[in-house]
Amino acid sequence: MQKFRLPLIAAISILSLSACGKKEEPSPVNNSAIYSPKISEIGTVSPVPQSDPSASQPDSTPTSQASSLPQANINTPFSQYRSINSGAELALVYYAVSDTPVDYEQLTQHMSAAYRTTSDAFKRKDIVDSLKPKIDAQISAFRMSPYLKVHWTSLVPGHYDMTSQSFPLNNLPLGSQTGRWMDGTQYSYSITNSAPYSALKITDQATARKIENAISQMHPFSADMYLFAQGTDADSHLVKMQMVRMDVLDAQQSVIGTLKDTR
Repeated sequence: MQKFRLPLIAAISILSLSACGKKEEPSPVNNSAIYSPKISEIGTVSPVPQSDPSASQPDSTPTSQASSLPQANINTPFSQYRSINSGAELALVYYAVSDTPVDYEQLTQHMSAAYRTTSDAFKRKDIVDSLKPKIDAQISAFRMSPYLKVHWTSLVPGHYDMTSQSFPLNNLPLGSQTGRWMDGTQYSYSITNSAPYSALKITDQATARKIENAISQMHPFSADMYLFAQGTDADSHLVKMQMVRMDVLDAQQSVIGTLKDTR
């Protein structure tokens, strides 16, 4: 994982101070539920493939490409943001916001244990056919409302900067970095508006001391990211996201700060 920081700081509101899948039996008949593979880690950060036009520069200011993408309706209630917890779900989002024809065999490979454990061509076709209506329905739902919530467990805050009165936020899928699930899928996402989320400003010294102490003791931090799927890069199976809000969480999963894109 790569660590990085950006200098711009968003306005925040200060508040008080990680996905498993049901293992299916290898039966080609019972496919009433879509399978979500077990995830050993919620997210990991990787460089954006060079085929992505935004890979050459961090998104410290809005690029013309990002500005030309669809923008989120900031009035959408956060309760309507749908949690996604696997690369398979991200693949559904990918097809929802792209013009790429749906690869049902590939999606079934990700979603069905029965499909993966049989080599019988007819049984495989039956499984694909049985899952196709569910796949279509989920893609349609994401297309109608591409508002997503991702719980990011790999957040690494840096030590408190006395001058800026802020904690740098490292290891997030911002700018030229991408996020993905380590579950065997090849789909990833990047956030096109990274500037507001590079640091957590804390002016209250008592609160800052508590956070700094937790960082010094290597306590885990995480984040809830509220995202809007804007489009895709077909060459790299990349979903481009606009971050509308990010809640920074301590080891007790309490919100210690909320950042928003106020532009």
